[in-house]
Formats: sequence, structure tokens, C-alpha cells
Amino acid sequence: MNILVVEDHAGDRKLLRLNIEQHGHRAIEAENGVEALNILSREQPDLIISDALMPLLDGFGLLRALKQDKRLAVIPFVFYSAVYTGAQDKALALALGADAFVAKPLEPELLWQRIRDVVADRKAKVDGQSDRPLPDEEFYRNYSQVVATKLEEKVHELEEELEKRTQLEAERADMTRALQQSRDEWEATFNSIPLVVTIHDRDLRIIRANEATCRMLGQPREEILGRLCYEALFGQTEPCPSCPAQIAFNEARTHQQEMEPDRSGKLFLVSATPFCNEKGEIDRIIHIVQDVTDLRETEARYRHAQKMEAIGTLAGGIAHDFNNILFAIIGYAEFIQRDVPPDSKTGRNVAMILEAGRRATELVKQILTFSRRTETKKQPLRLQLLIKETLKMLRATLPATVTILEDIDSDCGTVLADPTNMHQVLINLCTNAYQALPDEKGTLRIALHQRHVDTADIPVREDVEPGEFVVFSVSDTGCGMDRDTLEHIFEPYFTTKGPGEGTGLGLAVIHGIVQGCRGFVQVESEVGRGTTFSVFLPVTMEAGSQPVARQQKSAAVPVGKGQGILVVDDEPLLVEVNRTRLEQQGYRVTGFTDSKEALKTFRSRPDAFELLITDQTMPGLTGEELAKAVLKINPSLPIILCTGHSEIVSEGKALRQGITQYVYKPLSRDELLNAVHAALEGNHG
Repeated sequence: MNILVVEDHAGDRKLLRLNIEQHGHRAIEAENGVEALNILSREQPDLIISDALMPLLDGFGLLRALKQDKRLAVIPFVFYSAVYTGAQDKALALALGADAFVAKPLEPELLWQRIRDVVADRKAKVDGQSDRPLPDEEFYRNYSQVVATKLEEKVHELEEELEKRTQLEAERADMTRALQQSRDEWEATFNSIPLVVTIHDRDLRIIRANEATCRMLGQPREEILGRLCYEALFGQTEPCPSCPAQIAFNEARTHQQEMEPDRSGKLFLVSATPFCNEKGEIDRIIHIVQDVTDLRETEARYRHAQKMEAIGTLAGGIAHDFNNILFAIIGYAEFIQRDVPPDSKTGRNVAMILEAGRRATELVKQILTFSRRTETKKQPLRLQLLIKETLKMLRATLPATVTILEDIDSDCGTVLADPTNMHQVLINLCTNAYQALPDEKGTLRIALHQRHVDTADIPVREDVEPGEFVVFSVSDTGCGMDRDTLEHIFEPYFTTKGPGEGTGLGLAVIHGIVQGCRGFVQVESEVGRGTTFSVFLPVTMEAGSQPVARQQKSAAVPVGKGQGILVVDDEPLLVEVNRTRLEQQGYRVTGFTDSKEALKTFRSRPDAFELLITDQTMPGLTGEELAKAVLKINPSLPIILCTGHSEIVSEGKALRQGITQYVYKPLSRDELLNAVHAALEGNHG
């Protein structure tokens, strides 16, 4: 059996369809009476189940149209309504020719029983009686009786209310005032909407416009009304491609899309919703325009920040394994270097290997700095002192064709930062600025000021609190950058320089350092005019200090006295490198690649070892876990914890747990021997 379901509510329509299909029949769906008549023009179902209240054409109108068509009048018709449920509504429906009038909601099986009854009744009529349609005279007589009854009831009501005319007039006046108030409230609401809202007729002419529309166009309302929407809103001479208003008219549904109607770069989100008159005909469109240019740019910056975070996570993840590889390369190269004359061909080659290893080590440090996964020793710092030192160096190294201007506020506050990192930020920014100057001619300007930063000034996805910031900026009069370049400058390995002229990590490192200080970087650039990088760092209340110069390392490498050292690392090559280094220097070494076996040996012979050197990231027991177990046996044993990269144990945490020294791989021979000597001598600073 084919059953046509006419219901504007998608959920109710689905429930009816499932009920019909569950009983082995086919459901045909229509959202309103107009759509149902279109379907009925093509096929004739065995039964119609219709809602009463629907847009365009309701159930009563649909039923009346059916009864006027001899072909369709014989189809059983069931009203299934949640709104028209009164006795008068039922009587009207039955008078119009409905076979049943069922109030929503009804249990599916009970509803199906009613449907079966209707079909059976209609079959009995078809089989046992004439199938002639109800004569028009009788139909209209019944319909007139229903109307007359309603009129009689209304007259009776009016007679009863006649005595209360004075009260009615007062109430009518109240209603008039309420209606006017409602209109005023609607107008106020319409005009208070911050989006550009207009109402169009079918010709796309504006018949209403809110205040936001007048503000955007800079015109009074009377000059806007009557104009074509695409001409008034977007300055076009014809409808926009894929015009949402035309689609909404044609498809009788809300349509929304983003549009860039001109070359201004503005992006608009346009929504058009059809609106029906009292006849159920679509004759107007509610048209809403929202400028989403800034929103989409914010979303793009958010996605960029997420990408940077993902790249940082990846960079930190590879650092451990890469440092282990470098450790072995540098260690074995040092062994060869000790066995050959430094001026020999092999000696020179090995020196180049070691230099490449040191460069690779610095590159890993830059990667970890970019990803904000290295520990830095922050201290209260007055940037004006650091900047002045940097300016002295710049004036001594840059050619005289480059003019250096400075605007340093000596009263700027103090920031909490690592002096070495800040020096790197300054050098990188100044170097980039110099390299952007054409023919090594132009001006660099370095400025330092303190300013208050509000939430609105902070870039999206930056974990920064508003407040007082020290801002230092580096400006150049160089070539500048276009918009596409600006979107990528903080990505690692992105560079505009030629092959071999840069790693593409400089700005990525700056980004990581500044974020690690709870600050952020802003860039302004214009092609052909130059670029300004501004670094924002939060002011700290602690007193500032001047960077402390590093002490020169002693050239003399300490010699061991036969002390027993336990070396543990899951990389066999690294165990052998450290064993060889230490034994050549006079130490007695026991090496393990299994941390659990190392602990077992230490438990059996704790007096045989005067120092533990352990890797952090190992299977079985980590370096931290091994250190804890060893210290329970011998609390005074010095321990050196080595790591290629660890997010689990920081230097501060390691020292608090009793570990003597926390060092980063890869270690050179001298760095290892100096660390061992300091640990054995009790000099842990």
C-alpha cells in the first residue's frame, strides 16, 4: 500500500514513515499541501495522512482541493494533528470529507489500527456502495452548516459580551496600545541588531532596512528603500553569483553562504530566509549580511598557531634520538683525533667532523628552543643594558652605509628572561633586518618602551595575560614582506634566503623563546618600505640584573685516581664512548645497557662505585627511577643524569631529588670529564 504523508515537521514525518515501513508499506513524503498536490499530479496513493497546520497550504486546503478532483477525491484522508484538536475542528475536517481525525500524539500501534479501520471502512464503501464522490450540493450544505454553527456561536458570544461594551472598549484600547508597543519593540529590536538586516521583495528590492544597514552604507533609510539589494549593499550592477536571496526564493528554504562580492578583500556571510504572506506564498526574503573578514583571519591565525604547536611537538620528539646519534659521532671522532697528528689529512678531516657535530648540536638546541622544550635559567633582566651592549657590537660590525638609530627608554621595567636567549633574540632580529637592506644601505631602528597591553591587543592562541609589557622593536627600511610570506615566517625551516644562506630556524627560535617568557611577537611589514618586529615581554616586579659574563673553562682536564664509575645507557655505542673516555683518563668503569641489571650489580657491590652516570630515557628503569633506587642504598653517592631531551624530569626536579648534576647530550670529552671531576669533588655548582 502506498501512503502519502503530508507533514511539515521532519521528526513527525520520519516517525510516520518508520511506522508505515514497519508494517510493510511504502511511504511518500511531502512537507506541505503544495508539495503534496505536486506529488498527486504524478501518482495516486492508497491513503493520505496529513497534518492540519502547515506552511504554504494547510491540511484543510489540501483536503478541499482533493475533493474537487474526481481522481483524487476517492483517496482515504486521515487528519493527524496536534494543533487542531477541538470538536469544531474535527467536525470541520469530517465535513470536508476526512475519513478520520486523530489527535497527536498516538501510540504507533493504535495509530496503525485507526489507519486499518479507515482503509477497511473505505473498502466496504467501495465494495458495497456507490463510489460516486460526494455531490457538491451536499458537500457545501454540510460545510455551510458547520460555518453557520460557528457563526451562531460567535453571535451568542457577542450578545453575551454586549453588556460589557465599555470594558471591551477599554480592553481594545489596551490591546491597541499593546500592539503599538509590540510594533515599537519589534522596530527597536530590528534596529538594535548589529548585523546588516534587510527585507527584500521578489524583485530583490529592499523594502525594510535596519540601522546597521544605514551605518554601513552611510545613507539615510529613505535613500536605501526601493533600491536593488546587490546595487545598494555591494555596488554591483547585477545579482551576485549564487545569490542567496534568489536561491531562497526558488527553493523555499534558508540559504547561507560566504561571499566576496568585490576586490576589497572583504568577506561576508550572507543568509537569506523566505517569508510567507497570509496566503502561504513566499513574497519576501529576510536578508542578513555579516562582515566575517576579521573572524576568518582570526580562525586562520588560530589554525596557524595549532600548526606551530604540532611542529614544536614533533621537533621535541626527535631531539632525544638525534642527540644520542650525535653523542656517538662526536665521541668516536674525538678518539680518532687523539690518535692522529692534528696537521695530518685525517686530523683535519676529523676536526671538520667535530665542527659539523658541534653545529648539529647547536641546531638541535635551536629546535628545542623553538619548540619551548629546553630549560632556561630566567632571571630579572633590564633589557636596556643588554640592548646597549648589542648596539656596540652592531656598530663595530655593520658597514658605515647602515645607519643605526636607537630610542631606548631608560625607565623601562624589568622582565624575567634568560640573558643568553634575549641576546640571541636581539642578534637574530638585527641580523635579519640588516640582511633585508638593499645593497647593504639603509636604516635600522632599535626601540625599547614600556606600554600597557589589553586583551584585545594579544594575538589569538597566545597564553598571555594583559598588563604592563616591555616592548623592544627592530625596524628596517628594507624590502619588506608580502602577506603570504608573513603567514609563514615563524614556521621552522621557512626562509626567503638562498640555499646555504640560512636554516630557516631564526624566527622560529625567537617565537619559542618569547613564548617561553609568556610574551608574544608582532610583525608589521610593507613591500618596498620595510619591516618592524616588536617583542612584548611582561614586566616583573623583581629587581633587574645585568647578564653575567661566562667564565672561561680551564684548559686542564682533570685526571682520575682509579675511582669506580657505573655507566648506564640503553645505547651500546654511548656506553662504549663514555667507557673509553673515562678509562683513558684514569677511571675504572663498569658499563650496562640494561638499567635493571645495573641496579642488581650495584646492590651486590655498592662500595665498588663512587659515581653513577645514567641516561634518563631507558626501558625498564628510567634514569630517575634508577637514581632513586641507588640513593636508597647509598644516599651520599654522586649521580650525573644525562638526557638527549626529557619532558618528564627537569633540571630543577632532578636536583631536588638528590641528583648531583643534570647534563644535556651530546657531551664532548672535556665536558664529560669536567662534570665527573666536579661530581667526585663535591663541586656541584
